[in-house]
Formats: sequence, C-alpha cells, structure tokens
Amino acid sequence: MPLNDLNFTGYENVATGSIEEMVSHNWIGRYEEGVAKLIRISFLDEKVDVEFREQVLDAARALVDLAYSAGDGCALYSLQKSLFYLYNQHVESPSGDVSGNQYSPFLLSIRQILEDGWMAFENSRLPVFPDYEVMGVKNFSSQIKSLWQSHKAYSHEIFSYMELYATKEEVCFYICSDYALNVRFYDLISLSLVAAPEVTRVEVANNYWDEMGNGDVGRTHIQLFRHVLESIGSQKAKHDYLALLGASGLAGYNLLLKQVLSRGDYFRSIGSLAITELADPQQYVRFLNGCKRVGIYSDKFEYYSEHIDIDALHGEAWVDNVIVPMAAAYPECRKQIIEGCYLRLNSSVDYWDEVMNKMRDL
Repeated sequence: MPLNDLNFTGYENVATGSIEEMVSHNWIGRYEEGVAKLIRISFLDEKVDVEFREQVLDAARALVDLAYSAGDGCALYSLQKSLFYLYNQHVESPSGDVSGNQYSPFLLSIRQILEDGWMAFENSRLPVFPDYEVMGVKNFSSQIKSLWQSHKAYSHEIFSYMELYATKEEVCFYICSDYALNVRFYDLISLSLVAAPEVTRVEVANNYWDEMGNGDVGRTHIQLFRHVLESIGSQKAKHDYLALLGASGLAGYNLLLKQVLSRGDYFRSIGSLAITELADPQQYVRFLNGCKRVGIYSDKFEYYSEHIDIDALHGEAWVDNVIVPMAAAYPECRKQIIEGCYLRLNSSVDYWDEVMNKMRDL
C-alpha cells in the first residue's frame, strides 16, 4: 500500500495536510485507523520520509493533549485503540501480516509518545507511597491485601448490581465485554515467566498450568470461557470483541500487555497480576448469583465457578510465593509492585464504570 493512500483523518492525507487542517476536520477519532494501516505496510521504515514521520508523530502528541489535557473522549478512545493495535503486534500469530513491523522504529516512536502521555495521567492518580524499602516483608504482604480491600474496586457496585438487579441482557453483555482479557490471560502469565526469579517460577507455572486446563485441551480456560459464550447464544464477543470495548476497556487490556511486554515494567506487572488473582473469586461469587437469578447459569459456566475455587488459592499463593520472595530479594522494587497493584485497581474501576453505563443504556 503506498503511503499516499493512508487516511489518518477520514478527510485528507496526513502526508500532505497540515496538523492544523487535520484537527479542524476532526481527524482525531481516526488516528487508530492510520496506525492499523501502517502496521501492515511491508518494509515500512524504508518507505517513510522525514516529513511524513514528523507529521504522524506530531499527530500522536496532539492526540495525547486532546485525550488527557482537554478530556476529549473520542481522542481517548482513538489513543487506546492505537495502542491496542501496537501491543497486539507482539502477541499475534506469526503467520499474520503484522509481524514484519514488530520492532519498527517508526511504530515504536508512535507507541512511546502515546504511552508517555497515558502513563503521565495514570501516575498522577497514584497516592504518595511510604518508604517500602524499610518495611518488613510480612508487613509488605499485608499492605498488598490492605490496599486492595480499601480500594473502590474491592466493592464496586457493578457486582452487587449484577447479583441483585441486572437484567439477563445486561449480565450477558458483561460476559461478552470480558472476552478480550480473559482469552489473553494465558499469554500474560506465560510472559511473566520470562527471566522470573527461580524461587517464583513454580507458583507462576502452576497458575499457567491451570490456564492450560492441567493438560486437557478441552478444559483450557479459553475453551471454558467459550463454552459460556455458547451457552448464552453469543458469538459476537468471539468474532468482534474489539467493538465491545470502550476507551477504559481498551486501557485495562493495554495496561497488562504493556507491563508484561516491557522489562522495565516487570515488577509492576507482578503487582497487577496479584490483584487480578486476589480479586476474581469474591467478584465471581456475586456475578454467578446474578447469573442464577436471571436464569442463564448452567454447567457451561465452569470458567467462573472454577475461578472461584482456584483463584482463591492462587491469590494467596501469588502474594506468598511470588510477591513476598521478590520483595525480599529486591527491596528497591517494592514501590513498583505497589504501583502495579494501584494501576490495575484504578483501571478496573474505570472499566467497570464504563460497563455499568453501557449496561444501563441497553
């Protein structure tokens, strides 16, 4: 595809139109379409001239400003969807058409600009932390559980709403919206094993083995979740899951992928995954009560019922056998682990708020 065929704006060519012209034509909601096209151009960096490169990067900076300074929802969605495409390059099938530009300097520059703006916003929402380096390891373990239980995510209204009030349509919508991260989770776990300290590998590997159905291909967690979709008669999530995610849903997905793909975020990823394992059992109990209330629960819901039992063990074990050994071995990285916990909790609240609003609009 020639670069001149790229349409970042829906109205004009980014290679010839100025940034000011693109902004005036509401180009911002189309930026992700241009990114998706760039990813698929063979030998991209050989075809990009300096002027085109700088215009696209300037557009990325403008997108960040509109998303996080001006609070433009369209820009925020476009930014997160662009990052979704850029991160997915690293976990796509190697036979696809996006692998050739996996380490394109041009695409990595776009990603860095969008990431920096996003993370500046996320970091601004973090509290002031105590000096975790001088804290005892046992106290650090308690701190993880305490911050989870004191955060808004711990008792988010979406789960009491689904348990007591949601309609069948709303509960089914929640299931479908959860598809993207649930089917990607085994990748997250496997990537967390790369260069992991030896003392933590057994626990992470146990978690991964559970994701793989303990060796039974018919009981992998991906297959179990697809059984849930089949039981409620919904295949849309499987084939068009991206369309179900808003900006916050994309951000929650992107956060975990960003962390496991970046070595500099390794300790944050461990904190984020710990929170995920701790939170699921309690939430799924209330969720399944809602499924039973609206009459959709069946033996096909093993994905959720199994996570209630398994994650109750994994959550505690992840803290005791992954977090604690790492906090002991790397006291200077304890703050990053806590940051990962908070980032995951904050993104979860944003996502559940978004899903609640969508459910009520059904």
